[in-house]
Amino acid sequence: MNPIENIPDFVVYALSTPELRSSEELQQWLAESQANKDLFDDLLAYREAERRLLPENTPDVELQWKRIRQKKRQKRIQYYWKFIGIAASLLLVLSIGLYQMKKIPKLESQEIETQISLADVIDQPETSIITYSENKSRPIILSTQKGKKTTIHTQILDYTQTSHTRATELLTLTTPRGKSIQVILNDSTEVWLNAESRLSYPSQFTDSTRTVHLEGEAYFKVASNTKCPFIVKHHANTTRALGTEFNIRSYTNEKKHVTLIKGKVLLTDTLSLQKEVLLPGQDAEYDSDSGMTIKKVNPYEFTAWKEDLFYFEQTDLLSLMKVLGRWYNTTIVFKDEDIKQYRFTFWAKRSDNLKTTLSMLNQMGTVLIRINSQENTVLVSKR
Repeated sequence: MNPIENIPDFVVYALSTPELRSSEELQQWLAESQANKDLFDDLLAYREAERRLLPENTPDVELQWKRIRQKKRQKRIQYYWKFIGIAASLLLVLSIGLYQMKKIPKLESQEIETQISLADVIDQPETSIITYSENKSRPIILSTQKGKKTTIHTQILDYTQTSHTRATELLTLTTPRGKSIQVILNDSTEVWLNAESRLSYPSQFTDSTRTVHLEGEAYFKVASNTKCPFIVKHHANTTRALGTEFNIRSYTNEKKHVTLIKGKVLLTDTLSLQKEVLLPGQDAEYDSDSGMTIKKVNPYEFTAWKEDLFYFEQTDLLSLMKVLGRWYNTTIVFKDEDIKQYRFTFWAKRSDNLKTTLSMLNQMGTVLIRINSQENTVLVSKR
């Protein structure tokens, strides 16, 4: 019997949520046998290695496995072969998935043929749309479903082949709640646009700067061009880069963040004229009262969404629930005001449904979160 296939749910939750590791239920399970304790320690070691997968700091997972195998090789050889086999299978599935993603054909925006008005699109909140300079809009069809079969048409909008003989026009890409999309701009800069966001950009860059406008959240992988800086304007701020990777979170009525992954960017608060240079691993938080604050962070907290994950480190409950509400397209209602400042360390897959994600939060035992399906709301209260 494979021990991993029979792990209780509360053990899985504890692996991803430190607060649950002291629960009475888990402690009883660990006390049942040394095998349970050894298994939990090994899975936790692998989980921690996986959690630290950052673009600029990829851990040596093979070395991690080697240490685990050497630690108990004599006692549990048979168990480890099964364990390593499962890990290898997971890595194989991930590799195949990444390979298949690379094989998805890129589709230029000009190939999307259906034209409808902006008013028509507003009634289709599940659809990302492009608005053109003449104020015409087109839906972006990510998939079509026929019976039980779903066919993916495109996950990427690619403008790198845009003809230079065409007139340049301003495009606006809008994502609804619960959807994200990737776009490759004319200069080969890659942009991942998160849910409920809007990116305005030219069909081709012809000026001395490459300027785009953002509302919401996006991850930028900027193509290097020292003669033509890349500038992102977001609310009252600008981010200037040459060739770098960074994430911008700039939702209305929320704190603004610029998090640098690689390279270097110059940040400017256009109201106070405050300027700061951001280095890798640093985050700039904008506040209308205190201005710009720079601090060292775990960048994965701000970029995990690009990998289709929720990831929070000591995040206040209000901010956490705003993210969930935006992704699951539901309204969050707090029954107790003071619990908004409770802090959580938590991660989950964005592909999980709302019920599954909230169930994991409820396992922490701090707050009670309930779904009101009739009113499409989530109620949060003290236990």
